[in-house]
Amino acid sequence: MNAVVKRVSFAEGNFVTASAQSNSNFPEFIATSRLIEKIKVGSTEVVLLTAIERVNKKLREIYISVPADLTPRTYNVQNNGQVSFGLKVDDNIYESVAGEITLNPPLDDKNMAGSFKVEVEVPDSDGKTFVIKGNFQVLKA
Repeated sequence: MNAVVKRVSFAEGNFVTASAQSNSNFPEFIATSRLIEKIKVGSTEVVLLTAIERVNKKLREIYISVPADLTPRTYNVQNNGQVSFGLKVDDNIYESVAGEITLNPPLDDKNMAGSFKVEVEVPDSDGKTFVIKGNFQVLKA
């Protein structure tokens, strides 16, 4: 696969969406822009996708990291230093504690696509969680 470079905004047909699967007062997330880059986690390279939603002066961000080789498969977010999911709403950070991120086989060499279903912990809640499910398709380079 080609190296991933930083890129902002969306090409036609690209998206990142997410919604909560429980009674969590989490409105549907529809990204308005994104950044994708290769970063080092320890000695390993990962691809970090940052999806940003700006609506009415509110800012929400989703962070998805997957192995840099972008091998199509389902990855578990637990105990995996290369795979993670995070959500930032204003100053609150929700981290994944369980779930999966799936990379689909590429339709072409320009895009990466997949889905996620993760359980995130509510900050300062003594272990309260909710499930977020979503899909993404973004340009790699």
